[in-house]
Amino acid sequence: MLDLSHGRLHGADRPLDATHLDLSHNDLTELPAWVGTLGSLVWLDLSHNRLAALPESLGALVRLETLDLSHNQLTALPRAIVDLGALSRLILDDNPFPGIPEHLPPGVAIIDLTEGRNAW
Repeated sequence: MLDLSHGRLHGADRPLDATHLDLSHNDLTELPAWVGTLGSLVWLDLSHNRLAALPESLGALVRLETLDLSHNQLTALPRAIVDLGALSRLILDDNPFPGIPEHLPPGVAIIDLTEGRNAW
């Protein structure tokens, strides 16, 4: 696991072959472009940032099984998220979604929308 949480992202080298990546608590407003190139990722934690949108390149992470997007500023998910065929757990709580997100991967078994600012 590569832990770049709590501000450790700044100044860190770009990981080349990580399977588990923690970018939580980095005050990110956008996802670093290199994240979309990490085809080996199975677990990605982007929680507790300030992300308002996600790039379509997220759809390239086809091995991703768990994605934590909780505690951000998201109101929608990119269409490419449906390409995450291995995704089984999607954590979206405490985001200002106006409703249940339209674009969801077909195999997601657990979607956590339980807490916070969700509008429904």
